[in-house]
Amino acid sequence: MKTRLSSALVTMVLVATTVAVQLSSPVAGAAPPTDPLTFGGERIPEADWAASSGDYLEWVANQSLSPGNALSIMAHAEHARRTGGTWDSSAPSVADFNSTFTALDEFRDTNDFRINSLLQLYVGYGDELEPELRDAIVEKLLAFKYWYTEPTPEGIVDDQYYWTENHLLVFLADEMIAGEQFPDEVFTNSGMTGREHVEHARPLIQRWIALRARYGFSEWLSNVYWMEDFMGLILLADLSEDTEIANQAAAILDSTFVELASHLHEGAFGSTHGRSYNKDKMTALDEDTFTLAQMVFGDGEYGYQRTDRAVQLAVANRYRPPEVARRIVADDRPSLIEQRQSLPIDPNAPITDNPVAPDGLSYDDEFVWWSMGGQFPWQLVPRSMELIRTYDLLDTANFQQVDDLRPIIENSTDEALQSLAQQLAPALNAGLLSEARTVTYRDGDVMLSSVQGWRAGERSEQTHVWQATLDANAQVFTTHPAAPIPTNNTDWYRDIDYWTGSGSLPWTVQQNGVSISIYDPAYDSNPDLLPYEPYTHAYFPT
Repeated sequence: MKTRLSSALVTMVLVATTVAVQLSSPVAGAAPPTDPLTFGGERIPEADWAASSGDYLEWVANQSLSPGNALSIMAHAEHARRTGGTWDSSAPSVADFNSTFTALDEFRDTNDFRINSLLQLYVGYGDELEPELRDAIVEKLLAFKYWYTEPTPEGIVDDQYYWTENHLLVFLADEMIAGEQFPDEVFTNSGMTGREHVEHARPLIQRWIALRARYGFSEWLSNVYWMEDFMGLILLADLSEDTEIANQAAAILDSTFVELASHLHEGAFGSTHGRSYNKDKMTALDEDTFTLAQMVFGDGEYGYQRTDRAVQLAVANRYRPPEVARRIVADDRPSLIEQRQSLPIDPNAPITDNPVAPDGLSYDDEFVWWSMGGQFPWQLVPRSMELIRTYDLLDTANFQQVDDLRPIIENSTDEALQSLAQQLAPALNAGLLSEARTVTYRDGDVMLSSVQGWRAGERSEQTHVWQATLDANAQVFTTHPAAPIPTNNTDWYRDIDYWTGSGSLPWTVQQNGVSISIYDPAYDSNPDLLPYEPYTHAYFPT
């Protein structure tokens, strides 16, 4: 069976076929609405889903309650609800959440993920928490900075990163649900009411959904960031009062489950990845997606690995994954999946006046380009410099890679900075996730997946170009190390540049079950700026 699957096409079909349903309004701090969403095709049967999600919740409930972990609390509380049992609702206290609350107070990166969990805990199980803890959670929800244009308190450096594809969605989903929960409250950081936050978030969420429907995901097939997109989408699909937003978020969720199913082998999300880390690619058991895939599909023999964001799906009241995704996983006939995702942009192209962005887009639109890691292609430099200067971004941890250029940035014209950006393109664009064409071959015995000819010769931070998968613990890939093997750390699962990312990307092509990768760096190694090792290597688990 040969299948040509475009995530953008699937998403467009699913969104187009949504059927509006009237959703009841959730009560703040109480159980969310239970009416199921109905749209876009057959769901996993309710009895099957109750068994699958219940099995995972029972597994988590058999672990000790982690009183400072919102996911653990939700799983224990939901398991008790479903089984008529009890859980120690007095155990979680404000003190148990001190580390979470401190991170929020200090404006640390990934706080949007923390708020996401607190929102689902509050809406679904707030009435079961101790009043002191519930009130503390509400205080943090009202004090959170939901968008980069909001003010930052005096004396605070905001290290939250708002602009990658996944962060954009999670921040906006957080804002939408928080605004719906507290429509008349004045949020202490922004000075806006909840209704005003909803009015801000709603059109941007719809923009994000439209971009995914048209262009797919720049962080393609990521066994890390699939889960971050999921956490934003499930919050909207399961908790939003807005019928249109809830249905569209659920439709995008459907397309991501179809993608995951199409690239799953023996439980491993063993595809090429736009972004991945050592912790996720040396064994599939460490993938962020692994436990959720086990719960939904039951593929492979290794079972659940941890209490993680699979809980957010297990406790959902309104969303169930599509049945077609389960059928795809169970189908062992040979299949070929070809996709195109993201947008083209070449940071090495000759500089021209007034460059024209593809497909009628604008290079002044950071919502599009920064979500792809496209801060520093020369085409984006004027807009990027405006944002960096306006919001003092060089003071934040996330822009330290260009902080050495601060004197130049502060004293140069945009034209001069565009020229510099082109000269330094290999160094400045290692995180760029431009248009990618992926091919995945899968049968009952093996899966082979790769991205075709993508940015060959260039440097890359987290891209996983190709992989052959036999089993969750048996997967093979190659990289060109950007750094020597760590001498002070023999844990290959933790290194940054030895197995993760590439000193240079290969020219890779694939035909069915055969792939060839040729490495030829497009720039010279520079120990001070752009180092790489004089060899490539292959990972073969033994």
